[in-house]
Amino acid sequence: MNSNNSEIRFILDPSRGSSCKTTCPHCGGRKCFKLYIDTETGEPLGEECGRCDHEQSCGYHYKPHEFFQDHPDVKQKLCHKDSFSSFMSSNSRPMSERVKPNPKPAEKVVYFEMWMVLVRHNPDQSFMPWLRSKVQDDDKVNQAFEDYWLGATNSKTFSQQAIIFWYIDCENRVCDGKLMWYGEDGHRTIDPNWVSSQMRKAKRISDNSVTKKCFFGEHLLNRYPDKPVAIVESEKSAVFCSCVYPQYLWLATGGCSGLKAEKMEVLRGRRVVIFPDSGKLDDWRKKLQDVKGIDFRFFEALEAYPINSDLVDVKLGEVQPLSSDPVIGSTQSDDVQKDDVIAADPTCQSLAAEKFAEMCQDYPAIGYLSDLFGLEPLDYCPF
Repeated sequence: MNSNNSEIRFILDPSRGSSCKTTCPHCGGRKCFKLYIDTETGEPLGEECGRCDHEQSCGYHYKPHEFFQDHPDVKQKLCHKDSFSSFMSSNSRPMSERVKPNPKPAEKVVYFEMWMVLVRHNPDQSFMPWLRSKVQDDDKVNQAFEDYWLGATNSKTFSQQAIIFWYIDCENRVCDGKLMWYGEDGHRTIDPNWVSSQMRKAKRISDNSVTKKCFFGEHLLNRYPDKPVAIVESEKSAVFCSCVYPQYLWLATGGCSGLKAEKMEVLRGRRVVIFPDSGKLDDWRKKLQDVKGIDFRFFEALEAYPINSDLVDVKLGEVQPLSSDPVIGSTQSDDVQKDDVIAADPTCQSLAAEKFAEMCQDYPAIGYLSDLFGLEPLDYCPF
């Protein structure tokens, strides 16, 4: 084939819409990269051979003849050597003369001003009413509202008001805010969003800005230095459990993928129990298998419940165990069953025993009474 036919053979995918676009191998942008395809087969020439839509910020454009220069083995498979040579000779350029993509801007970690938290520190119209109806203790709900700096969007931003779960690290830096929409039943109605995403969209922060990842509620570690720490997946669970079990400090990962080894560093010196949603226990164990020097344990009893059940579901009686366990039991009252899932777990039993032993060491009289009357530690709330 002659050079003109060769040029026509490899073209950018002519399909319309974002469905034909992939992630740019240079800037990482999603659905902005068109591949060159072989018109005779309809197959992509190579995963990196194509052009990015972001011509100014990225500028990546890896043309077919440049691809073949770098991959002569592919050239041999596609064409006869003689006919392909004319195509290459008419199109190839020295490496130094190629149009090189613009360098990817360095990522910049951004933090948000505290005034953004203060000005949005108002109760939303869905989540907070649900929380009050389930906890039925305004003092505890108000304390959680203040502790976690819960906020709400204004009516001009979204058609439906969202609650804002602010992510503030242990140095009191505002890392980001998660926007969540709930119905009257306490369940999500719209997919979550982030304050940082909205700020990028409004061009108030640059596209290459990134936010630090921390635990939701992490700023409370300094406020409550003596409380044992409990980690759950969702922000909703952390806030709810802080009302029901206020003797513990509740943090949230913000999602199954939000539990990371590097986040655990702020928990050194603290006693920690981790509550993965049912079905996520093994995954979370693997995530932390290399973490050393931090006292953490996993709560396993939720594995007896349907997939994706969390502590709130169990406490409110919204899910039932998959089988009738003799410890959890189906013959006891509903109130006892809801708490038995916590009390029956070996992790909580061992921690309760440790706490009781510490008390006996600090106060010998308690140990004497324990031996005299045969007392045993009972703890129906975590640990």
